[in-house]
Order: sequence, then C-alpha cells, then structure tokens
Amino acid sequence: MMTKLLGHISLTGLIAGMILASCSSDDNISQATMPAEDGPIVNLSFSVVVHDAADNSSRSSVVTIPDKDNFFEGVDSKYEKIRTLRVIILHQDDETVEHNKVFTLSEDGDVRYDYMKFKVRGGEKKRIYLFANEQSIDYNFDNLKVNSRFPTSEIADLTIPATDGLLIDNTGTEKRYIPMSEVWSDIDIKMPQNPEDYNQTLSPLFLTRAGVKFTFTVKALDGAGLALSKISFNRLADKQYLLPRDTKYSPEKGKPSISNFPADPDADIPGRFITEYKVPADTTHSTYDFTVNNVELDGLDGTTPEKTYTWYKPMYFCESGYDKPYSVAITVASKSTDKDGKVIYTDPYTFTPKELDNLPILPRNTHVKVNITLGKAGITCDVKLIPYTEIILNPDFGLDVRTVR
Repeated sequence: MMTKLLGHISLTGLIAGMILASCSSDDNISQATMPAEDGPIVNLSFSVVVHDAADNSSRSSVVTIPDKDNFFEGVDSKYEKIRTLRVIILHQDDETVEHNKVFTLSEDGDVRYDYMKFKVRGGEKKRIYLFANEQSIDYNFDNLKVNSRFPTSEIADLTIPATDGLLIDNTGTEKRYIPMSEVWSDIDIKMPQNPEDYNQTLSPLFLTRAGVKFTFTVKALDGAGLALSKISFNRLADKQYLLPRDTKYSPEKGKPSISNFPADPDADIPGRFITEYKVPADTTHSTYDFTVNNVELDGLDGTTPEKTYTWYKPMYFCESGYDKPYSVAITVASKSTDKDGKVIYTDPYTFTPKELDNLPILPRNTHVKVNITLGKAGITCDVKLIPYTEIILNPDFGLDVRTVR
C-alpha cells in the first residue's frame, strides 16, 4: 500500500533592497540604467520573495490542494538562497529593455528587508523578468542592452541541462547556487495625475527555484542479513526550462499566498502551489541510481532516529512531467564473510519497482521525501513533497545600494 503526502512551492527569503541615496557604494549593483526621458517618469518600487510551496494532502492525486496538513520548510543551505538578482524591466508595448540591473547579495544570501526602486516611464504596461543566481546558468544577460529589443522567445526557450542526471550536484567541494526565475506581465504603471502617482509600489513579486531535491529514509521490518546498496528513482528529466513554462499557481499570481501549517512553528509563513507546468518537448526521462554504501538493514525498524536510515545529499534534479507513474526500487545485498573473515556483500537483488500512482507530477522547487519500508511482502513507499518557507529577513542583513541618478 502506498500513500502520499505531497508538497510543492511557497515563498522564501523576502529579498529586496531599498535603493537609497545615503547607502553604500555601487559595488553591489551593475548595469544601472535609466529609461528614456520622453515621458512622465515614475518611481516604481517593489520587493521580491522566493517562491516555495507544498501540498501534503493525501486526499487525492491532485497534488496542490491545500488542507490542514500543508506545511513549508526552511532552506537547507545558503545555496538555496539568493546570491545575485537580475531585474529586467521592459516597455511591454514594443518589448524594448528599460532597465537591466543585477544586484549582488551577501555570500549567505541575506538581504536588507526593503524595496527596490526604479525610475520608469509612466502610462505603460511593463513586463518584469527576475533571474537569481545566474552564475549557475549558461547565458550572458549582460548582452540585453537598454533600449534594445528583448529576445522574448529566446529567453522563454532557455533550458538548463542535467549532467549525468543532475541539475546541480553540491555534494563535493565545489558548490553552486540554485537558479531561480520568474516573469511578471501586464504590470500597469499609471500615468501620473497627482503628486502621489509619481511614487508607485507593487505587491511583492516572487521567484521560483529551479530543481527538485530528494531525501530517502529507510526502515526494515525484515532486514536480517541484508544491506542496502542502491535506491533507484525513475523518469527523472534530462533538462528543464529556465523560466517556468505555462505554470499555474494556486493561489494564482497577484493573489495573496495561503497560511502555513502546522501552527507551530511557522504559522504566519505563507505559500502557494504549482498545479500545472510544461517541460521541453524533447525531454528524455530516465532512471537515476542513488548509490548507498551497503547500509546494514538489520535493526532499522524505524522506531527511533537511530533505527531509521536517512540518505540525503545536496543533489538537485530537473522538474519532470511524464504520462506514466514514477517509481522507486531498492537493491539489497547479502552480508557474509570471506575466508579471511572480512565482511563482504554479495548476490545483489533489486526489488520490483514500486509505482507511485499518487505522484502525478514532479515540479520545480519541490523537496521529495521518500520513506521506504522493507517487509516480508516487499517494499512500501510513502512520499512527501515539502516546500520552503517565506522568510522575511530583518534589516540587519545586507544589501545596500544607492539610487542611480
């Protein structure tokens, strides 16, 4: 029997940085630009949050219906935070670039809780692109010059490839920040009619992390003489779009996110869910093997943390979409000794893959927690997809930039 507690995406790390004339040097901002001076200029302010949300509903195969069991989790490391943020604002009518700025945050991804401010032409609808941690993306956004035509189709079609099955592998000494992105269209900047209209503020705009993270826990009700050597998860994608493609959120963009559950400890942390998305048409889905170093299963009954094996490494995979169920398989080996008395593991055996019928989609910004139980009848799986919290950082953390004049 398989059950599921599913999660997806919320909002984490309220990042912004009020661009104040009294703040520090230009070291944290590049490509500072100004719109053409041929119309009324408005001071546009907004903040940015990182989008993470989860659905832990076990009521249906629709993975993003909120209920009382939903909850969100915090980031695991600084590499899941924002290191750099690029903001590109377009004149939406002719799709030319009005601003292209990149902000560099502290190494730990901490920022000043405040607003970013841009001088924009009033009386227009804008499109705003947000790209975080672009150092993990093979594309030069500096080439998108102010007053040039924005390559809308090219940017929409940008993909991030997996290498040996992995989008990002942070298990070694060299680590990368998780890329994030989002596009906001039809941002209406009013034509100034009174003094108040020269300063306009948007609701917070969210970013969505690329990538899916995995954790496995294993308990063995019948593991005498056996050792775990491999966990396999099938139908993982070899690429994904950089920008969310045809992605639908619940609540939808522009509406407040939902409250977090359970009440303790983060009841006031909101989030939202991904309900639909698309992957590239030429995506290949295949099995990825998580290699385990022959963990002896005898005694891993799951009654205490010491008796539950948890396999977790900071590895991130592409979001994937497939028309057949995902599945998990485990491979075990028999423990014995050789003629010298040395422990050896032989005769590997792979259990029949267990299909996860209640895991219909695997979107970006999801932490997949797979709980595996080995019993006399084989294996059972319980899947939890957990999102991140929206963390509002206080002003003691760092991004100080000054108004570009």
